[in-house]
Amino acid sequence: MNIIASGVVNTETSFMDFLRPKSSRNKKGTASIENLLACIIANGTFQEIYNFSRSSNQQYKILKRIEEHNFHEEALYKAIDTITSSAVHLPILDEFRLSDGEFHGSADGQCSKSMYNNTMVDYAAKYFGKKRGAIVYTLVTSHFAANGRVIPPRSHESHHLFDIIYNNSSQLKTNVISTDTHGTNLFNHAILNVFGYRFMLRYAHFKKRFLAEFNRNFDKDDMLSLAPLSSGRDFMMK
Repeated sequence: MNIIASGVVNTETSFMDFLRPKSSRNKKGTASIENLLACIIANGTFQEIYNFSRSSNQQYKILKRIEEHNFHEEALYKAIDTITSSAVHLPILDEFRLSDGEFHGSADGQCSKSMYNNTMVDYAAKYFGKKRGAIVYTLVTSHFAANGRVIPPRSHESHHLFDIIYNNSSQLKTNVISTDTHGTNLFNHAILNVFGYRFMLRYAHFKKRFLAEFNRNFDKDDMLSLAPLSSGRDFMMK
């Protein structure tokens, strides 16, 4: 089913045309649709190409070469933007709009273990125990992955929220953003408000976070102000 679905998406969007090596000198970088689909499904189902090759007729050496040369950052961004931008023209997308006609976006991180050693991979007992890994921070808009970043596991997700929203290069835009508690800090309220985004966050411990991030003045029409900006430059919200 995954193979069929990926094949249909490629027929409609031709996103696999962007999964090419960075250099045209790499003659071995030419990959068949079957090989590309194998790499996509192996990583999309978290099997990784080694386990996928053992349970299929795909050769590990071929998949490894294709993954290294064809699935680089630039190619992946172009492929994802092509799929997401094509989705804007689907009639069913209107069913995902909010009552005011806006699209809703949600940003969250997903832990991913890794055996590689680079600046994004680190030890974090909270997520990986004694192993290493990274966080895939993704902006999902109306069920489509509009943008994302790989961030270190010890980096706070809220530091990358504005980046993945503002630098969304696809045609599927959103002005309504939700995150969990890890996507909030003392400044994202103001930053997103200045750029016209509606921040509809979800607190795991509402009372604790609310008291830390807001000043409350119930004597003046129940007005709230952001705690770090309380010296005459409040962003007032009812």
